[in-house]
Amino acid sequence: MLVFSSDDLLKSEKKILKYVSNKSLIRHLNDSSEVTLLLNFHLVEMVILSLPVLVKNDFIFKRVLLVIEKDSGSTFLFYRSEILGNKSFENFISNARRVVNAKFSLLKVGIRVYFDCVDFLDAKCEEIEQSVVEERYVARNIVSLMRFDTILQQARPNVEGIGIMVDELVRINDGLGENRDVVIGDDLLSLRLDVVQVSGLLNGLGELIDNVSNSIDSINNFRLNRVMRTLTVVTVCLAIPTLVAGIFGMNIPLPFAEEIMALPGIIGVSILVVVLVIMLFKGRRYF
Repeated sequence: MLVFSSDDLLKSEKKILKYVSNKSLIRHLNDSSEVTLLLNFHLVEMVILSLPVLVKNDFIFKRVLLVIEKDSGSTFLFYRSEILGNKSFENFISNARRVVNAKFSLLKVGIRVYFDCVDFLDAKCEEIEQSVVEERYVARNIVSLMRFDTILQQARPNVEGIGIMVDELVRINDGLGENRDVVIGDDLLSLRLDVVQVSGLLNGLGELIDNVSNSIDSINNFRLNRVMRTLTVVTVCLAIPTLVAGIFGMNIPLPFAEEIMALPGIIGVSILVVVLVIMLFKGRRYF
């Protein structure tokens, strides 16, 4: 849990970071109702971001809370340490640079985190798509795709929320009239384009996952059909000698009963018919 003063952010080239011991605020990372209470009892401005964190080739969403006290101007940033595993957020915390607007900076780094998430998922989906083309790891891949789809379902509303907050900052900046910050305005427009790009990439990934999932379903159906056709051929082939054996196994007077070569002959004819049936199925490319 970190706290840094707005004066330090505005005037210093190096951010001064200090650990604070207010443990109650850390609960805002997990309980949105307490954020509402904080909003009701204190004159503060808040930004809550849910950022994807890569843990063992899987993404876990962690919440970041930015609190800006309007009366004192102090700015507080609360987050779980796991988020530091993300390069974009780690650079945001550790880099010595001037931060003009804490909210804008957090939104900007948040969208960079989602870019990193999209790049990772895109690479994984392409890898799965290639393995599916080669018909490898089909069962394992469907589990991975379901997990990736769950990540996308969580990511989309979060990115939309960032877009809404960026639009709000644009309206506030435009409402200043002649005092409008041109640089911040241009940066906000650029960030808005980034949000649109991330949204498009997330939708594209969703379509890619759907297409690969459909391909996997098609491969599984094709394999199932091939197995069923093979079983059908085997069943038909076995049915012929079974029918012959059933007929000649009846306890009634039968032809060839007194013939010495009757049994080898009947077996030979049965085998010949089975071979002909197999050749017929093979000629029709049933297997």
